[in-house]
Amino acid sequence: MTGKIIVLHTDTMHMQEIETQLKRHVLEEDEDVYTPVIERFMRVHGVNKTKKVPMFPGYLFLHTSKPKDLYERVSSSTGKYIFKYCRVLKTGNYLTCLSDAEAENIDVLCGRNHVISMSEGYMTGDKLKIVAGPLKDMEGKIVKIDRHKRCAFIEVDFLGGIRKLKVGLEITKKMV
Repeated sequence: MTGKIIVLHTDTMHMQEIETQLKRHVLEEDEDVYTPVIERFMRVHGVNKTKKVPMFPGYLFLHTSKPKDLYERVSSSTGKYIFKYCRVLKTGNYLTCLSDAEAENIDVLCGRNHVISMSEGYMTGDKLKIVAGPLKDMEGKIVKIDRHKRCAFIEVDFLGGIRKLKVGLEITKKMV
């Protein structure tokens, strides 16, 4: 599906409900709303679990081929249903869409299902080599690694700024 991605900012408590209301009352057949999520390793009460957390908490992504039309429909719905908790991001009088480079970076990381899954890799001295997962061939974007918490921090362009994301990374072995 080609088109633009509009970003909607909302209260994190109401993200799921707003997503449901958008699908039910505002979006047309060829449009989509989603929240990109990150799959992370967590240890809860001594049990290892993977948990999915929002990539950008408080942001919903609306994919459309007609951004101005969708903006009008969302604006006219504000105040109805649950939309009093959200706003469409604008720059001056213009609608803020993700740039093509930002959208492509997020698509490369998340894929079609909008989930950044756990990556696997190994260390050779001080060098990291990712062998599987969305971080494969992206070693240059990794800023920091926390082997104990099984995560890596990467920098991603988002809405004109750089955001640090904590993504899942399993280091399977360390060679000398």
